[in-house]
Amino acid sequence: MNCILVVDDEAIQRRVLSGMIRSVRPECRVIEASNGRKALEAIDSEPVDAVITDIKMPIMDGFDFIEHSRRGRRPLKIIILSGYRYFEYAQKALQLGAFDYLLKPVREESIVQMLDKVEASLREERSSLMEKEQLAKRLDTTLPVYYERLLSEWIAGRLSAAKRDELKAAFSLKEAGTVIVSRIHLGAPEDTGQEEEAGATAEPDQLKQSVIEALNRGLSPLGQPVSFVSPDDARCIVTVLTAVSAAEADHPAGTAMLEAVHKEVSGLCGGAGDYAVCTMGVGRPRGDIIAEAAGSYAEALEAEARHFYQSADGPIRYGDADRPLQRMSGEASKDEETLKELIKLLKADAFEQHIHEMLNKITEEGFPFPDQLKARLIRLTGSLAETVKDMMNEEDYRQLVMQMERQIKECRAFGQLHGILAGCGGQLIAALQSMRSRKHELTADKCAAFIDAHYMEDLSLEAVAGRFYFSPNYLSMVFKNQLGTTFVKYLSGVRLNKAVRLLEESDLKVYEIAARTGFKDEKYFYRVFKRKYGVTPDEYRRLLRPAANGPAVYP
Repeated sequence: MNCILVVDDEAIQRRVLSGMIRSVRPECRVIEASNGRKALEAIDSEPVDAVITDIKMPIMDGFDFIEHSRRGRRPLKIIILSGYRYFEYAQKALQLGAFDYLLKPVREESIVQMLDKVEASLREERSSLMEKEQLAKRLDTTLPVYYERLLSEWIAGRLSAAKRDELKAAFSLKEAGTVIVSRIHLGAPEDTGQEEEAGATAEPDQLKQSVIEALNRGLSPLGQPVSFVSPDDARCIVTVLTAVSAAEADHPAGTAMLEAVHKEVSGLCGGAGDYAVCTMGVGRPRGDIIAEAAGSYAEALEAEARHFYQSADGPIRYGDADRPLQRMSGEASKDEETLKELIKLLKADAFEQHIHEMLNKITEEGFPFPDQLKARLIRLTGSLAETVKDMMNEEDYRQLVMQMERQIKECRAFGQLHGILAGCGGQLIAALQSMRSRKHELTADKCAAFIDAHYMEDLSLEAVAGRFYFSPNYLSMVFKNQLGTTFVKYLSGVRLNKAVRLLEESDLKVYEIAARTGFKDEKYFYRVFKRKYGVTPDEYRRLLRPAANGPAVYP
């Protein structure tokens, strides 16, 4: 560890902590900053390894510093300073990505332990990075870049006859064969609620290399396999399996062997309930695979895509299903408007029912390609999210849209889409409901503050509603739901409270008090006062000012 940054707005505490670090790590450079903004400037200009920062600071506090430090900058080990009284601050900081925390007052032994912990973590990260770099070098040498490009152009149908002959010689390819697509789905399973976390069980590149090795090894008894990462999708491994004849490429024994290979690959991925799963599609065999690889590849892609619609433990062969996959046409504009209206009306059940009908309609005549269907549904949910956009801050809105998009992208089966979309609608309805409730609360606070300031004026429900451009019915509803009373009773209560203070603190006549507190009719003032306090205004004042030798009695 070469450089540590100490951030605290109190200069004395900052210098004391910096001195402690220098004493236990004399070889380490220590720099200082008085707030989060200056700390950001420091980490942009200095090779800082770790930051020890206070939370409460002017200009930019510790929380904002943690968030801003993650944007386009190299990772830092951020340690939070927290007192026992503010331990919840440390917990929040850890949730934002802080490395650890130190409790005030900081002792030298605590500093030593924390720095040891930081250095151990940095060593581990450097070791992991070296392993990744070594793996990348091995992958580069496994299949030369030149041949990877030729293979990619081959299955795309863009390779000249001369280059195809070159590939045939380089990999000892046979005349007949078929194309197999194995797609690795990375990320946590949908029912855990976890986000994708690369490296939870194995690094993605390492996993793909293991899959390639298993495919080549397992399929070699059937012919000459060549496996490589798809040029169109880094999640797909393409295997071109060649044999002497088309009959040999499609031999029944090959089916059992292919299923065994798929089982092995699924085991590498951890199985259907773990970190990753593998789905496999097989194109029809070709007598001249050298010339027709592109057609078999397109069929293998379509066959693999069918896993989204049908439950299959093993590979799916092209042509096994009764309905073809097809491109989607048009946009779901009518569904979009209907769903938006149901969100605005807070009708969750009707929203879910319409989602069910919409998905049934989409698959009536055939199954759309999964990626195209997901893209359309992502556009749909993005449009539906606009119903709450104006009521949320920009960051919360962005996170909401990204969460919905991620759920759809990571969906592995058509049967799960209904629940995902219904959940998205439920989130939007709940957000809208909460925001409307907050809006009503703010409206009630605003109107109550206006009444408190203008109670002596001739106020009415219609006048106050007009003052804030509300309808009288809406304002009446807000008072009942948010304040638990009617507009008239609230106004009367404010005026009576003001009248009581004047009775207690002034020598004004009762009729003068009535006029000053907005009661235009003195008799009405007497009546409502007695109804609330059980005595008339005159009696209330006499009870507050008893004879000198008598005890005070309050109503």
